[in-house]
Amino acid sequence: MAFTLDNLAAELGIDPATLQAKPEVAAKWNGYLAEADTKYTQATASERKAAEDVERAQREQAEIDRQIRSFGVTETRLVELETANAALTAALGKAKEMGLNVDLSGIPKSAPVAAADPTKVLNDTMRSGFAQMGEALRVQARFQAVFNKPFVDDPVRLVDEAIAAKLPVAEYAERKYKFSEETERIRQAEVQARIDAGVSAGVKKYQEEHPVTAGHRGLAPGLASRHPQVFKPRTAQETNDFRRMPVRDRIAASVSHVREALASNAE
Repeated sequence: MAFTLDNLAAELGIDPATLQAKPEVAAKWNGYLAEADTKYTQATASERKAAEDVERAQREQAEIDRQIRSFGVTETRLVELETANAALTAALGKAKEMGLNVDLSGIPKSAPVAAADPTKVLNDTMRSGFAQMGEALRVQARFQAVFNKPFVDDPVRLVDEAIAAKLPVAEYAERKYKFSEETERIRQAEVQARIDAGVSAGVKKYQEEHPVTAGHRGLAPGLASRHPQVFKPRTAQETNDFRRMPVRDRIAASVSHVREALASNAE
């Protein structure tokens, strides 16, 4: 929120009526204060962006210096080599002045080593790092597909371990997690499951087509039931008469009816 003349008057203890009596003056100074606040905000943002640019440039320069150091090419080293070369040239000149015939034409010359381009080295390093992280992500996806559970290791640590072992990330992951062995185990389990299902279906079909009935007359096909009817159902009139009987008579009639039915089936 912008700082206004009302805020200043409140801090200085000035009566608000004084500012209200001169609205033109208050509006002018409020404009000045608003413009100053805007410029301050813009300056702060510019200062922050400049600090970020400086920090980014320092990081890039540090990375370039690290790459240069890794290849042993520094300004100090170049000066040392140039000084040594000048001293050798001067020594050869003095030897020739003294009448010594120094022939160095037979000494094999090493091929000139071009200084590494720090920018190219940095780009190659970043490209290699992105490629390795891509391999780590593919390993993560393969782990989830093979083991059917989340990948719990750190991909960055996996890349570091592969670099330490001097192996590609995919080859190192294969040795560590044994994807091929697990895939083969799953394949064999699936094959065995299909074999077991086929055997079970064949056994069931054979049992249905060849039922075990030897020694069990009741399981033999084509025989009539030994008890086709336990007793003959009552007619509607008999049922009505039965319901009108006392409880004791109904019990006696039921027992008598069942005995008659059993005797009839036994004949």
